[in-house]
Amino acid sequence: HGEGWRQGSMTMSLETAWQLLGAMLCGALVGMEREFVGARRPHPPFAGVRTMTLIALLGALSTQLGAHLGWWLPAMAFSGLILLVGISHFRSRAEDPGLTTEVVGLLSFLIGVTMAQGAARLAVAVTIVITALLSIKTPLHEFARRLTEADVNATLKFAIVSLVILPLLPNQGFGPHQVLNPYQIWWMVVLISGISFLGYILIQFAGPTRGLVITGLLGGLVSSTAVTFSAAQRSRTSPGLSLPLALSVLTASTVLFPRILIVVAVINPALLRTLALPLCGMAAVGAGACALLRRQATSVPLAATGVELTNPFLLREAVRFGALFSLVLVAAELAQERFGALGLYLAGMIAGFADLDAITLSMARMSADGTAPLVAARTIVVASVANTAVKAGFLWAFGGRATARPATPGFIAVLLSGVLALFAMA
Repeated sequence: HGEGWRQGSMTMSLETAWQLLGAMLCGALVGMEREFVGARRPHPPFAGVRTMTLIALLGALSTQLGAHLGWWLPAMAFSGLILLVGISHFRSRAEDPGLTTEVVGLLSFLIGVTMAQGAARLAVAVTIVITALLSIKTPLHEFARRLTEADVNATLKFAIVSLVILPLLPNQGFGPHQVLNPYQIWWMVVLISGISFLGYILIQFAGPTRGLVITGLLGGLVSSTAVTFSAAQRSRTSPGLSLPLALSVLTASTVLFPRILIVVAVINPALLRTLALPLCGMAAVGAGACALLRRQATSVPLAATGVELTNPFLLREAVRFGALFSLVLVAAELAQERFGALGLYLAGMIAGFADLDAITLSMARMSADGTAPLVAARTIVVASVANTAVKAGFLWAFGGRATARPATPGFIAVLLSGVLALFAMA
């Protein structure tokens, strides 16, 4: 082994040096975060920037030497590190009972091992994730405290149903034209619920002092209709918030268009070629209207918004959406068979009145199965126009005029851009 090592040392020296340097840089990044946290504590953690750098270097160097001397060398190094970390924690547990820094030290060693194995991208990615998690400790704890027992139970139930039951569902078609595939239907439910849950988590992270604009921006990922209803109701009791509430509703409605594009990109990326331009145009018009309205609402309050959004992982909501998606899928298939493209446009308009996600998923799937991309894209745009019109109507019907009036020009501009996009699509 020694002779082979000496013969290959000249050719491997540069690669070896880069691996050691990369391991040290990764360890230093994690160590700087620990050093920053320790500077604000009366009892700093056992490892800072220097120690973490050396731990990562130990992992990389022992792995490189172990490739020639045997696996026992990195194993002994890691065992010794565990012993040192254990002794350090035992001595300092009265001041800091947590184990975060100790675990990070062990991970830094493994990052060095990963770097020495040639998986530099993986090592860097893990380093970034670890540093990010460490830096958002306070928001994570606050988010956990804001979660209710119902939120936790709903999320766990949905995870069990999705991860356990989804693989067991039959992946074959049933019903008219074999369009009802239980596996694909529930997978669509998981996709939509996951996107909505992302917005729900971000809203929980934002906390009770989130502004109305932030609520509109993040609430659009969960349910722009729920944001519209909530803002309309509040506008009757808080007339002084009319402009911020109008801006919140318009923002949530604008976020809906990029959300559609994300869903389509996951289900049928080929459809984006036809759909991206009209929906990006509607989003740009909506963003411009929001910017103009923002100038009028010079001071957006940061008080609690009162917008109540349910956890998207509630099983009853998931089942409801699955049933609605199945119904829209069958209706769209029958409408296309009987009336052609015109039937799909009509189905899209009707579905857009209730739920835009269901018709979007249906068209993305039907386009992948043979429906003309132009017809599918037009149907989604028709549904988007109908959904936008419905929310504008909700605002007038259930909200105060002081809120509906400033939001209406923005809604009209988005509607006109959607209609123009329909005529321009070819």
